[in-house]
Amino acid sequence: MTERQLHLFRSKKQRGVIVRPRTSEFQLQCQVAEVLRRWCSEWWIYTHLPMGEKRDPVTAMRLKRMGTMPGWPDFQFFGPRREVAFLELKRPGGGGRVSEEQLAVSTRLQWCGHKYHCTNDFQMALDWLRDLEIVRVRVSA
Repeated sequence: MTERQLHLFRSKKQRGVIVRPRTSEFQLQCQVAEVLRRWCSEWWIYTHLPMGEKRDPVTAMRLKRMGTMPGWPDFQFFGPRREVAFLELKRPGGGGRVSEEQLAVSTRLQWCGHKYHCTNDFQMALDWLRDLEIVRVRVSA
């Protein structure tokens, strides 16, 4: 869905410019989750850890006390032959930044030999999932 928006500093006779709504990180995660629900290989299991959302201070402290650590990737995959992979999704359009905690965790995961991918693009995420055979190869965007 697109809409026309007037520019603040142009003349009164402007026709407006087309503004496309930005995809949020939430929407990107939902797209990936939908692909996984429909086409995940039977050899792989996965989960999404929603750790980055806003919480009230009491809930945040309880989660921290229970051992929740910052920086973990959004999706975790466990497959055959003890394969482990992690996918971190960022807000499309380059707005999402990798935090220091996320960088430290991703470095450690890769050092331990696990597969890790960080992207803000649905097609790149899908290609990575197909390359690892987490989703069936015939799936396309």
